[in-house]
Amino acid sequence: MNLNKLFRNFGFATLAQALSMVLSFVISFLVPKLLGVEEFGYWQLFIFYISYCGFFLLGSNDGVYLIHGGKTYDELNKRSVASQFMVTLVLQAVFALAIALCSLFFMHEEKRMFVIIFTGIYLIFNNLTYYFGYIFQAVNETKTFSFLNVIDKLIFLVVLVPLLLLGTDVFYPYVILYTVAKTIACVWSFMLSRQLFSCGFLPIREAIRDTWESMTVGIKLTVANIAGMLILGVARFVVDAQFGIAEFSQFSFAITLENFFITFITQLSMVLFPALRQTSSEEQRRFFCHLRDLLSITLPIVYVLYLPVSIIIAWWLPAYSKALQYLAILMPVCLFESKMDLLGTTYFKVLREEQKLLRINIGSVALSTVGIVIGGVIMHNMNIVIIAVLCAVIFRSIYSEFTISGKLGVGKASMSILEIALAAVFIFSYRYLPTIVALVAVVIAYVMFILLYRNTVKEFIDILQKLFKKSHPHHKH
Repeated sequence: MNLNKLFRNFGFATLAQALSMVLSFVISFLVPKLLGVEEFGYWQLFIFYISYCGFFLLGSNDGVYLIHGGKTYDELNKRSVASQFMVTLVLQAVFALAIALCSLFFMHEEKRMFVIIFTGIYLIFNNLTYYFGYIFQAVNETKTFSFLNVIDKLIFLVVLVPLLLLGTDVFYPYVILYTVAKTIACVWSFMLSRQLFSCGFLPIREAIRDTWESMTVGIKLTVANIAGMLILGVARFVVDAQFGIAEFSQFSFAITLENFFITFITQLSMVLFPALRQTSSEEQRRFFCHLRDLLSITLPIVYVLYLPVSIIIAWWLPAYSKALQYLAILMPVCLFESKMDLLGTTYFKVLREEQKLLRINIGSVALSTVGIVIGGVIMHNMNIVIIAVLCAVIFRSIYSEFTISGKLGVGKASMSILEIALAAVFIFSYRYLPTIVALVAVVIAYVMFILLYRNTVKEFIDILQKLFKKSHPHHKH
């Protein structure tokens, strides 16, 4: 594996994602400050619905990504990829029209109708931008892909300023401007990709055939990804239906906070896929073992971050105190979901085991749905809903890790039991102990965890030192 290139790509992805996180952070903290809890709930409903837009690509983006992953830009069949884009454009327009018409005929509440119509409009521009982004990522153009991830948030932040200065407290203009920002990002991505279209297009029949081929390859991965999202998605649907828009607003804000971290990790996993596709099976095995242990040791630090985050939120957004209670149970989701994205999903794609990933994700959704229905519909208890989500996420992460370990033929020994124990200590501490005592308990538990695996920590320090020496050799004078 070309480690220098991998680290350089990680650097671009990290920088772009860090900027994206800052922008998301600003947006997520300013918008709820101006909107009331209910209006913010409709804004969150829009953000929730658009998170599923990618499904309407029907796997064409994932198919292109899997088929061309590891190639260079020059090796791409540009006529085929450009022709598939045109077929995809027509399909997205049809889906958007269908969503808008369904809303007009079947939705009677004005605010929800507005949200769904704009979800349809947003779908077109989001999915076309997504399609271009996946092409850049497949050919390892991480810099361009990272730029596309940031540009719409940056544009939205600029157009958000007038709304903030005017103190706009209704959600409609925020939704409109968010869609405008994505439209500009889509035009920008088209400009960056114009070289794709310089070779012309295939005949319509061939274009449809190639698109169908990409869809058949990619649909399993798309459905697997959607199924993974539905672990939290079903919970949000049930909370909206059973507890009302205000409670949905609180729950969604807690999810927004933990999503900052997960999204950051997900983008890094996109860098890994094309790099791992170009390596030998032996390197893939070795990298898996190192990455698994590294994530187990470093990710629990999110538990220590809970207290400063909760203090800032309680001060800035006192109306969202209930969201902090939910976040105290949801924090372990950050760890296990991030590990699943970076380790599980990446390796299932590298090994072309999309079918296995699909089965695991569907099983996890089924598991969480049972708990969510019991907690939300039958017992009307939010804590049970959140614990059901957490159990499903933990199951999915650990089962995937063991499955890939078996597939690669590496030892299945991992830190999973102690990771679950750490999560339990965190939840118990912040639910039942005074805040400072809870922080001390969590820090002590994490330090003990590190001490138990001090040999692994020492091994990583040695590896980093070797890599540093390799990239900065001493010159003899």
